[in-house]
Amino acid sequence: MLMKQKRLFLMSGIAGSGKSTWIQNRVAENGGVWISRDAVRFSLLQPGDEYFSREDEVFDTYLERIQEAINNDNVFDIYADATHLNKKARNKVIYNLNLKNIDELNCVYFDVSAEVAIARNSNRTGQENVPDTVIRNMAAAHYPPLATEKFNKVIYVHEDNTEEEVQHICLLS
Repeated sequence: MLMKQKRLFLMSGIAGSGKSTWIQNRVAENGGVWISRDAVRFSLLQPGDEYFSREDEVFDTYLERIQEAINNDNVFDIYADATHLNKKARNKVIYNLNLKNIDELNCVYFDVSAEVAIARNSNRTGQENVPDTVIRNMAAAHYPPLATEKFNKVIYVHEDNTEEEVQHICLLS
């Protein structure tokens, strides 16, 4: 009997690029656990708190929830939903987790322009709406995964929602 592989999908994309929508579709089709840094943030913020006022607690709780899913023998697909804009941000998550139970570590990179993300973001309301200047700044800081990053594969999601999977050469040790 084949054992089901445990996979972690680390999102990488600017606000409005389609990360959460992509995850919703995957979870609806295949199941899995969706861990959203924004959901963690909004659950911790009190009325009147500044968006980043509890960032250390948000990050620690985000990591704890990912680790709990990794350690859960009944969970196979885990979706880590945050911007993870560059290698430093992605590594900050990866190197703070115990990945010994992960068979496949994947990056889902959203190759979406600031203009498209801003248009998508315009449909959001309340706390979920991100200022256009923030999206533009994110786009300037967003870099695709490098061959030196520890992913088994990278899934590129383009503006037209087409996907391209690329095997990565730097595998988990």
